[in-house]
Amino acid sequence: MTDSHDRRDYEAAQSSGPGLVVRRVLTIAIPIGLLVLGFMGFGGLMATAKKPPKNDEAPGAMAVEMALAETEQKAAIVESRGEVKSRTATDLSARASGQIIWVNPKLEAGAQVGAGERLIQIDTANYKLALESSEADAARAREALTRARTEAELAERDYRELGLPGEASDLALGRPQVATAEANVRVVETRIEEARLALARTAITAPYAGRVKARLVDTGDFVTMGMPVATMFSTDVAQIRVPLTDGDLYSLGLLPGFTPTAQKPAPIALVTADVAGTKASWTGKLVSVDASIDASTRQTYALIEVTDPFSKTTGAPLAPGVFANVSLQGKSATTLVKIPRGALKRGAEIYVVRADKTMEIRPVKPALTDAQSVWLADGLADGEKVIVSYVPSARTGLSVRDIRDPEPPKKVVAEEDDKKKKNDRKDKEG
Repeated sequence: MTDSHDRRDYEAAQSSGPGLVVRRVLTIAIPIGLLVLGFMGFGGLMATAKKPPKNDEAPGAMAVEMALAETEQKAAIVESRGEVKSRTATDLSARASGQIIWVNPKLEAGAQVGAGERLIQIDTANYKLALESSEADAARAREALTRARTEAELAERDYRELGLPGEASDLALGRPQVATAEANVRVVETRIEEARLALARTAITAPYAGRVKARLVDTGDFVTMGMPVATMFSTDVAQIRVPLTDGDLYSLGLLPGFTPTAQKPAPIALVTADVAGTKASWTGKLVSVDASIDASTRQTYALIEVTDPFSKTTGAPLAPGVFANVSLQGKSATTLVKIPRGALKRGAEIYVVRADKTMEIRPVKPALTDAQSVWLADGLADGEKVIVSYVPSARTGLSVRDIRDPEPPKKVVAEEDDKKKKNDRKDKEG
C-alpha cells in the first residue's frame, strides 16, 4: 500500500517538474536545427559549385534566305481564267398550239443548224381553216364595200339630176355606209394577216446559225403556246468573263468601264484550253471592262470575245462550258524590277535588307506576276536585296544575315578554376 502511493507521488512530480519542459523544448529544437543545418549545407554547395561560362555576345542576327533584285525589260502579260459562254443562247418555245407532226432529223444535241432552218412543224390544219374563213369574210366585206360605193355614186348623180337646192347630206349620199364598209374590209384583212401569222408560227425555225444544245419534244407531242421545245446557242462569237485585279488593270493600262476606241484599241487576248486531250489556242480581244468592282473580292471583270470559235482552222472548237486560260498583252515594254515570287509578303509587302543588315518592311504594288517571279514598277531599286524566306514576327530594324554566310564565332568568357580555388580558400580563412 505504501509502495503504490509512493509511485504515484513520484510520477506526479515528474509530470509537473522541470523535466517535462526540457523534453518539450528538445522536441521542437531538434527538427529546427536539422533544417537550419540542411539549408547551410545547400548554401555551401551552391557557393562552391562550378559556374557556367558567361556569354557576352549580343543576340545573334536571324538567318534568312536572300535574293538580289534585278531590272528587266518586260512587257506586262496578265494571266486570268474563265468559263467560255456563247454570246447568244436561246430557249426555243412554241408560238402556236397543236400537235407536232414533224421534227428535223438534225435537231439533236451538238448538231449545227443554219439561220431560218425549219426545226419543228406543228399541225397546220386548224390554222389553214382559220385563214380560209378569214379570206371568205374578206371577200364578202369587199363586195359590200363595192356595193356601198356604187350606191353612193348613184345617190350623188340623182341629186345633181334633180337639181334640188342646197347641198345634200352625207346620209343622203350614202357616205356613212361607204365608211362602214371600208372599216369592215380593214378588219377582215387584219384577221387574214393574223391567220397567216398563226399559220407561219406552226413552223419553228432557227433564229440564227448555231448549234443545238437540247431537244425537249418529239413527233406526236402536243404543245401549247410558250412551251419550250429546244435550246440552242450561236457559234459566231464566244465570250469569256475573266477576273482582273487592280494590279492587272495597271499592267494593262486600263480603267474600270473601258471600251475600245480608235485611240485606245482593244488589247489582244491569247486564249488556250485543253480540249479532248489536246491544247488548242485562239486569238481574241478584250471588248469591255466592268464599270464596277466586286465588293467581296475587290476584283473587276473583263469580257473577252473570240470570233468563229468553231472554226476548223483552230484544230478544236472553243465550246461553251470550257475553262480557258486568257493571256492579255499589256503596255509596251518598260523597265521593271524582278524578284522571286516568295519575296512578296501578304500580297503587298517586301522585306528589304538595308546596308546595316537590318530589315525594312516596304509596301509595293506588283506590276506583273507569274508562278515564279514578281515584277515591280517602283518601290525597289536594282541590286537591292530582299528576303525570300519566312520571317516570324517580322519588323523593321530586325537584324538579319544571309543563311549562306558562315555563322560568326561566339565570344564566351569563362571563369578559371584556379581563381575559383583562391576565392574558396579566402572564404574559408576569413
